[in-house]
Formats: sequence, structure tokens, C-alpha cells
Amino acid sequence: MKLFRDLTHSFLIGIFIFLCISMSTQNFRVEGESMSPTIKPNDRIFIDKISYIRLNFKKLGESLPFIEFNDTVLFAFDPPKRGDILVFQYPENPSRSFIKRIIGLPGETVEMKNGTVRINGIPIKEPYVEKNFTQDRIYIRVPAKSYFVLGDNRLVSNDSRRWGVVPLTHAVGKTGIRYWPISQISTSID
Repeated sequence: MKLFRDLTHSFLIGIFIFLCISMSTQNFRVEGESMSPTIKPNDRIFIDKISYIRLNFKKLGESLPFIEFNDTVLFAFDPPKRGDILVFQYPENPSRSFIKRIIGLPGETVEMKNGTVRINGIPIKEPYVEKNFTQDRIYIRVPAKSYFVLGDNRLVSNDSRRWGVVPLTHAVGKTGIRYWPISQISTSID
């Protein structure tokens, strides 16, 4: 009887650990050149799904009718910030996941002209962009709970310049550890 109880206990602990890991991380294989040279095709990355966990108080208010909440969303840890590399559901086909760099935050104005990106009129430094020969002209105010994202390889990237902003609800997580290829293993992908 003690052996059965010990096996059951070990099994339940194993399931708990498995659920914690699967809810907090996800494997991701990079396709395409849009994030080169930072991230290359066929790189394998663990996605950190915990960092962007959202607490939606409006939904909580629907469950507790005696308390009124506005449409505020708070992050349990850190909110997405400029420069984070985000994995998200592609807005035009949510069954596909894309990986891009966050450039514009909610409420900001993003302007692209002659290869220079300006946030609220101020040029930003982009050391991760090797060649930026694009002549795109963009002017957009990023809506609340949305992000303007670009690939590091602007010449080939399918990003916010083409299909608009990424809603917060489409965020899967930010890049964590690159574990493949072995020669490129790193705990921080910038």
C-alpha cells in the first residue's frame, strides 16, 4: 500500500512539474530571414510565456458584480518594452506564429522615413539592423493594447509595415534561451 501511495505521489508531482513547464515555456523554430542577423533560420528558442502574463481586471469585475473595474490590464511581471523580441500569433492568420522586435508601444507615434525610425519624433538607435535600405514611409499612432513590430532584416521582413499592429491578445511570449545551434547557445537574445 505504501508503494502505491508513493508511486501515485510521484506521478502527481511529475504531472504538476510538466504542467508548470508547459505553461511557462514553449519551443519555437525560426523560419525565414526576417530577424537576421540576430536570429537565423532554423534557430531553436525557448519562449518565456510567463513574462507577459496579463491580469485583466474587467473580466474579474464581471465575476464580482459588487466591484467595478475599468478596462485596465496589468502585467504580473514586466510589460512588453521596446527592443523585446516578441513571438506572437500572426494577425492575418492566428494559427501561425511570427517573431519580431517591438518598436512602438501603446500610445506612441511611429514614423519611418528614409530608413530612420522615429518614436514620438525622436530617432531611435537600432544597432541590431545591419542594412536598412528600405524607403518605406510609415506614420502610425499605436493603439492601446497593441504593439508596432519590425524584423531586424527590414528588406525581407513581413511586419507591421504591411499588416499593422499586433494586439496584446496575440502575444505568446518573449524570446528566452536560444538552444540550437549549439555554437549559438545564449540566455539573452538581443
